Amino acid sequence: MDMLSVDVLPPPGHEGDDEATEDHTLLRLHVSSTSLQDGSDDAAAMAEDEAPGFEASQSPNQTHSHRSSGGRRHCIGKGIQLILLRKYVQCAKQFNRIPDRLTTEQLLEQGYDEFYYQGGNLNEPRLNYAAFLKLVRNRRSEVTKQNRRAGRINPR
Repeated sequence: MDMLSVDVLPPPGHEGDDEATEDHTLLRLHVSSTSLQDGSDDAAAMAEDEAPGFEASQSPNQTHSHRSSGGRRHCIGKGIQLILLRKYVQCAKQFNRIPDRLTTEQLLEQGYDEFYYQGGNLNEPRLNYAAFLKLVRNRRSEVTKQNRRAGRINPR
């Protein structure tokens, strides 16, 4: 019998003695602490997924992932940024207008699919619509600043 198999665990609300429920909790805690000792990226993702299963004796701050805070910057790789921005710009040029929300969300999905197809990291955080628009705005201001500097250096 495989100790780490999910099939072995009793489902929540399993009818039986209380000992089975306690074993279920202990097994989940044991699995997550063992995988945390690995130091692999999958272990961190697994620990975040299992955080709600921890005992209430932990402080609330320990159960939240580092990405759940509202004001935290989304740290995504340059590769996915370039793919998403390129798709957005191509769509805007093709239709001579800025894509609406639905179209932008479809472009985000297509961009992530392309990123994964090219061998991108499956654990890369996904941008939502608002975060992507913020990325577009920030990138636009970077390009504007670069163009102004280039205009001062090379006057025509």
